Order: sequence, then C-alpha cells, then structure tokens
Amino acid sequence: MKENFENLHRHELSEKDEVAGNPIWDGRNICKNIKRLRQGANMSQTELAEKLNLARSAISHYESGVRTPSIDILIEMADFFEITVDELIR
Repeated sequence: MKENFENLHRHELSEKDEVAGNPIWDGRNICKNIKRLRQGANMSQTELAEKLNLARSAISHYESGVRTPSIDILIEMADFFEITVDELIR
C-alpha cells in the first residue's frame, strides 16, 4: 500500500488511477465544483470568502487548483452550500 501512495507523487493523477482497487479522488473536480456552486449562488469570490472568513485569494487559489482546501474548509463549504463533502469533492 505504501508503494502505491509513493507513486502518487511521481505522476499526475488521471481519473483511471487507483489505489487498492479504489479510484483516487481527482482534485480537479473540487476546483470546478467550488466555482460552479459559487457562481450558481450568484456570489463573487470576495462574497464567498467573507462568508467563510477566508481571504479572496484563498477562494481564487481553490478554484484555480493552486491550493486544495483543508478538510475543515471543505466541511464549512459543504455546510454553506447545503451539500455533503462527498458531493463537493466528486
């Protein structure tokens, strides 16, 4: 198992990559989902950032894939948009 996780750092993930027979979470989905949900709520990055007590640049980084939100931020976002964390990351 450790060997599989070490390989994650050696190549870019694709939707077909697997660890122990399970599809790996594709971080690109979260970028799209955050942006889609924010735009669907007719909110700017600044407005969402204020609701979540974050910097606007954090939202920008999450949407562009520069950074990945922590689990705590994912939970806050899911609660804010009234969805599950699972729905947010898939």
